[in-house]
Amino acid sequence: MTEFKEIRQAANEGVGYGDMTPVMTAFIALAVGEDQPALARSMMADHGNPGWQPALDTFDQAARQIMSDRLDVLERQTGDSVLACCLLADDPLVPGYLRLELRRKLAEGLRRFMPGMKPTGMDAAGRPCYRIEDVATAIGTSTEELQRMADDAGIDGTPAGSVSRIQ
Repeated sequence: MTEFKEIRQAANEGVGYGDMTPVMTAFIALAVGEDQPALARSMMADHGNPGWQPALDTFDQAARQIMSDRLDVLERQTGDSVLACCLLADDPLVPGYLRLELRRKLAEGLRRFMPGMKPTGMDAAGRPCYRIEDVATAIGTSTEELQRMADDAGIDGTPAGSVSRIQ
């Protein structure tokens, strides 16, 4: 089912599919197997029904709890809450819509508190990419220490796909 793959992709990117909200898109992507196209179509057709709201609220609360728990783990692993937030923004255990929300807040914080920090490229999804040396300098640590913290947290900072350089 190509449509289901598109739903999964939208959920991973943190956006809605069609006229569905990002939360509903993530809910369907996680709750329905690819081998259940009829159930996915039924849920999509009925997504505007207010009866879904309690389930979506519960799903969102659980997702936010997972995110909070992951943040606690990453903070313990790195010893740095800012770095933990940065790592969390790409953590595959956190639903895409929450990662996107966190990325937007991190970008706002970068613009506000580190106005000199500029991306050197953009990944295939249009997210800004920064040189590890620039990030390390901005947060007051060495490149080696930043890499060690990312490795300890199990995060590969290499962007997926190609990166377009910003001139």
